[in-house]
This record gives sequence, C-alpha cells and structure tokens, in this order.
Amino acid sequence: MKSMKSDNRYLMRVFLVPAICFGITASARADIRICTWNVLRLSSTDASNVTRINALRAVLSEIDPDILVIQEIEGGTAASLFVSNVLNGFGGPGGSSGTPEHYTMGSFTPLGGGIDNALYYRDAIFTELTGDFETLNTSPRDTPIWRMRPLSDGSGASDLYVYSMHLKAGSSGSDVTDRAIQATAVRNHANDLPAGSHFVFAGDFNIGSSSEAAYVDFTGVQADNDGRAFDPINTPGSWSNNASFASIHTQSPFSNSPLAPSDATGGGMDDRFDFILISSALQDGLGFDYIANSYTAFGNDGLHFNDDINDAPTIPEGMAIADALVASSDHLPVFLDLAEPVSAPMVTFSPTGVVAFPQTLVGGISEVTYTFNNVASPPGMPLSINIVMLPNGYLSPAGTGPFFATPGNSTNVTIRRDSSTDGFAVGVLQFATNDAAMPSIFSSVNGSVLRHARPSVSDVSEQTSGVASFLVDPDELSQLGVDVFNFGFAQGQSAALEAYDASFDSNPSGRFSTTPFVPVGGITDSVGTALFSFDSNGAAAGDYTATLRLLTRDDSMLSGAINLADLTYDLTVTVDGPLLGDFDQNDVVDTADIPAMVALLLDPMGASIQDQAIGDMNQDAVNDGADIAGFVDALLN
Repeated sequence: MKSMKSDNRYLMRVFLVPAICFGITASARADIRICTWNVLRLSSTDASNVTRINALRAVLSEIDPDILVIQEIEGGTAASLFVSNVLNGFGGPGGSSGTPEHYTMGSFTPLGGGIDNALYYRDAIFTELTGDFETLNTSPRDTPIWRMRPLSDGSGASDLYVYSMHLKAGSSGSDVTDRAIQATAVRNHANDLPAGSHFVFAGDFNIGSSSEAAYVDFTGVQADNDGRAFDPINTPGSWSNNASFASIHTQSPFSNSPLAPSDATGGGMDDRFDFILISSALQDGLGFDYIANSYTAFGNDGLHFNDDINDAPTIPEGMAIADALVASSDHLPVFLDLAEPVSAPMVTFSPTGVVAFPQTLVGGISEVTYTFNNVASPPGMPLSINIVMLPNGYLSPAGTGPFFATPGNSTNVTIRRDSSTDGFAVGVLQFATNDAAMPSIFSSVNGSVLRHARPSVSDVSEQTSGVASFLVDPDELSQLGVDVFNFGFAQGQSAALEAYDASFDSNPSGRFSTTPFVPVGGITDSVGTALFSFDSNGAAAGDYTATLRLLTRDDSMLSGAINLADLTYDLTVTVDGPLLGDFDQNDVVDTADIPAMVALLLDPMGASIQDQAIGDMNQDAVNDGADIAGFVDALLN
C-alpha cells in the first residue's frame, strides 16, 4: 500500500519524468487517487461543526484524494463550505489557491430532497470540462456526470468521466427494481461514450450481492460494451451480513459508539454498499490505468464484523482515525489509485531534407548534429531515439542509442563521416522513435573525404626540389617568384594546397628576402607563385645564389589538414651590368684590364665608384689584395 502523505505523493510527481528516463519501472510512477464517500446528510450546519469538521479533515488528510465525490451533501451552501472548511481548511488535505494541494469544487446541481452529490478535485492536476457536465435522470436520485481532464495530457485522450450515484436504498422487490432502472440508465449513458473512454461509477449503490440486477447491469456483457464497468476487487457473492466478506464491508462503522452522529445508521460493519467501478480503458495497460491492489475500503481491517470500527483491535490507521471515521459518517470512504496519465512523446527534428556533410580530409572530422525535440507538454513520456540504419561511410561516435529527451527538451545525435579512406559516400540514415505519429525518420546524406594535397616544384612529376634563375637590373628591389604545384589534383577528390611560410637555408649575399611573406593558398590544378625579393642596390653585375625553403600544408580550412613536404629551390639571380674585372667594358676580362686593376689596388680611393665596384672581385666592399685571386680566375676563365 502506498504512502498516504501528501508531501511524498507530490515529490513522486516532481521526480516522475527523471525516474522514467533512468529506467524506473511503472510501479514507481506517481498516482492519482479517486475517493467516494457518503458523508451522511452533511448540512451547512454540520459543515461548521468543529467536531465533525475535524473528523472529516483527519480522515481525508490520511486518504489524500485527488478527486473526491461525496453523496448526501445537503445543498450548494454545504457543498461550498465543504471545500473551504474541510478540504482546504487548516488540517485538511488541501491548501491555499496556487498550491499543488488546493481543491476546487466541480459543477454542482442540487438534486432535491437534501441529499446531493458533489465532486472536488485538485486544480494542479485536473481541470473540469464544465461544458460537458450533465445530470442523468435516475429517479429517485439523479446522477451527476463530470468530465475531468488531467493537466498532464491536454490532448483529451486521458479524459475521465466520473459518475457519482446514490442508488435507491432498501431490500424490497421494488427497491431492487428501482436500483436496476437507475443502473440501466447509467450503463446506457456510458455505452454512448466514445469507445475506449475512461470512466468510473462511484458512490453508495446500496447493493447487497453481485447477482443483483443493478450490479449485473453495471458489469455484465451486453451488445454494446463501451459502457461496461469492472469491479477492481472482483469479489462476487452475497456481501450483506456475511462474515466471509468482512474485509470489504463499508457500512456501518457504527454499532453503539457514542461518537457517532445522531442520525447515523448503526448495525456495525456488515454491508458492502460503497463502490468504485472502472472502465476497461482503465485496465488496458496503456498509461492511465488502475493500479493493482490499490482499491481500499478505508479503515476496514476485516476484524470488525458487526462491530464499531473503533472497537478493539485498533485498526492499522490508529485509534484517532477509527474515532474520526465513526464521528464522520455511517459509511467508510472507498478509494483507488490510477497511474497518472502522461502525454505521449512528440518529435520534431533538424536538419531536414538532403544533408550535405562538410568536406574533410582523410583523418579529419566531418559531422552533423541532429537535434530531436520532444514537444509534448510536461509531464510526459521521454522521447526515445535509436539509430536503426547507418549507410556505408558513416558512423555514430556515441553509439546507436537510445537517446532520450524529456518533454519540452531536446537531445542531440551526432553522425560522423568515416574519414579513414577518401571518397564520396551517399546514403539514407534511419532513426526510430517512440512517437506513434512518426515512428521512423529518414535523412538523405552525402559527404566527401578528400586526399591530401601533393606539393611539387613540377607539374610533370612529383618533385620537392628544383632550381630557378633570374636576371635583374642593378640598383633596384625586385620581386621574384617560384612555381608551386599541387601534383595530381582532382576536383572533388583532392585538397587544395597552401604554401604558408618561407625562409632561406643559405643567403650569403644577404640580398634575398621573404619578409613579409605572402602565403599562397587555394592551389588546385593551376600553378601557384611564391614570392621573394632581391635587392640589387649597389650590387655589382654578376650571379648571386641562395636556397629558398617553402613550408606547405593542406587547405587549412579543412578538418584533417596536415603539414606536408617542404619545397626547396636553389636560386640564382644575375645582376645585369659590367662583369667584375671588366674595366674597359668589352664584355670580357682580359689583359687589357690589368692596368686598371693594378691602379685600383694601389689607390682605391682615387678610383671612380664604378671601377671600385668592378674591381671588388670577392664582393666584400673593399678593394684590396683579396680581390687578386678573383681577378686572376676571371682572366683565366
């Protein structure tokens, strides 16, 4: 038996959805408690009587119902006082407006004769569809019918029809007939409800056995079984004054106790008059359902046949509750629990349509994150997503599921393009969901994995070193360039190439420079040019050499880009103008140039600037004996 403490039950509701997500079974789900009680001609005077009010509060606080239907309330004033003084009053099971425990009174119609029916519900759990309230003519006492909608399922699929009835009392043949006529009217009305409706027949039936016509009308098989009800405890027999059924009797908790109201019917516990019968939809295993073994005749321990309920032995609920039951009414309350309905998962997702994965390189990462939203209103069932089909070339790093999203939230599922090999892959990805309206989701996918770039100094063969020669004019800063190729590039299959930095392995003249180097990107099937500069200002004519190193990599915008082989160029820059040692500028160094060379060495400062440059054979900016070897070499060669 569940705890009857309000705090525990509401905490259970708070933690319901996380509990489902972590695999807690249905037996731990929150419940809705429905109770019926004949409160013995409770008048507006009684509803202000402290002794009786405290007794009603004590009993109802222990039961803690979410829907309560009562019989024998005397008029609208008493019905209104019941919700304010008993249910929401201090010590009652309710609370102030806006709290989860607060009760509201349902639609009310006086039935006449001073013995009416009323319904009360927690407005944090239910709302009444007041436009569907009606009163069924079941003379001598009519039957009100309320349509209640759980706030947890606004779709209407879990709406609950509550019939509160007080059938004709008595054991004469005419009494039995009257009850049968009333029951037939109720059954016919329920037969006209939509198939699969949730409903309860609750109240003081005054029925003595399962063979009585009224009971058979409620529970029997007919041509139309939409309105057929079922007895949750399924205990057929002749219940009245039969000790075999002592544990299910509901009337009367009073035999001779002085605590009983003055107009209470005595006789002790010996009749099963109070019932809650349920529809087949409340026991079909689908969501909003009767919780097995929760049906309870409150306070009946089966040990008080024909006795006061507060006689020895003390009932498990304690002597205070036993006394309160006697002081409240000549009937025991009956309640049962229903599994709280929750809204079904509803999925929306993105991206939709054809999904193109970003290009990546072999070894890189290309992925798309699918977002699945559970747009059901909380509380509700979590959305469950599983991957049931992955096309070739795609994988799920987090596995195939299930992935969960509670109502109002989302879950992400990342799909990755397999980049272990290059190529183009196209296919269809399939997800399975527990949304009945969208059990399968398909997504067309495509994506390319590219080969790495292949840096080369040639477009004929793959080479990483080459030579380049240039002719420049003297006394200027020249910008020069070397070719960079992406060898074997194929559109849609290969990565573009970048030459992202440069330096010189050797630069003896110091006239070569890469500062600032301008990276060369996007090299595909056409040549790229890496630039460097040469400063010929003050340089004598002749050849100047250096070795240029270019650093390369894949297109850096692609995942998986890596640094590739360096390219090197042996550079020769020829400065145009007189040859070193050619003083007479006849384009040859010969014996005719010897006198000028000797004069330069003897008096460097007396020579012209041009002769100083022509005679500086070792290019150290000094005219001295160190230049003789170079001059002799030029004469001989």
